[in-house]
Amino acid sequence: MRFSLALLGALVLFLSACERPEPGPAAKPVHQSRAKVQFDETAFGDALDEIAAWHDSVGTGWSAPAGMERAAVEVLFEELPFTVNDELALLWQRWGDPHGDRPFVLDYRLLSADQARARYDALRSDTTVPWRPNWIPVLAAGDRWLLVESSRSGAPAGPVVAYRPGESPVVAFANLTRLSRTVAEALEAARWTGGHMAVDEVTLRRAHAEHNPDLTLPDHVVGVQ
Repeated sequence: MRFSLALLGALVLFLSACERPEPGPAAKPVHQSRAKVQFDETAFGDALDEIAAWHDSVGTGWSAPAGMERAAVEVLFEELPFTVNDELALLWQRWGDPHGDRPFVLDYRLLSADQARARYDALRSDTTVPWRPNWIPVLAAGDRWLLVESSRSGAPAGPVVAYRPGESPVVAFANLTRLSRTVAEALEAARWTGGHMAVDEVTLRRAHAEHNPDLTLPDHVVGVQ
């Protein structure tokens, strides 16, 4: 009996050691509250239109076909421990799989709902990548991510977290509305070079501070590696 208990204890310790590492939540209750209060469907849609129009005017080749019905988006994520919020649903109802592999904002590629679910599953199954169960990847640039930290609260929006494995996750934007407004405002000093959207850092940081007060914009989001 003593041997069995010792063996059981050793097994528990072994399994614990093999569990995937997970960072703590990046967002605090105040971040979740701000994301909810600062959600603006009209401002979000207008900013997305401005960014898409910039791609068209510059001739970057970025485009995306129509998205999917909200019910279909929700089915993709229905068994997971969070709710697909209104911002995500609006984004994925608007756009489906982007044509090609061109970045949408800065050097980040926009993921469709299907791509986001596939990347979520891959990241959750990779024990070398600390990835929380309520993180939905939305924009990807190599090993750098802009993700939405979601909840089951039914809030219309969630904080946007900037994350790169090996570094602490940081709430970088109040929500997707404020992220899109920040980028749209910085387009006045943007150009397409090296296969991605390059913006003036001073202009971007000024727009970020205006739309996301009290939040930090990590260097790796700006493009400073």
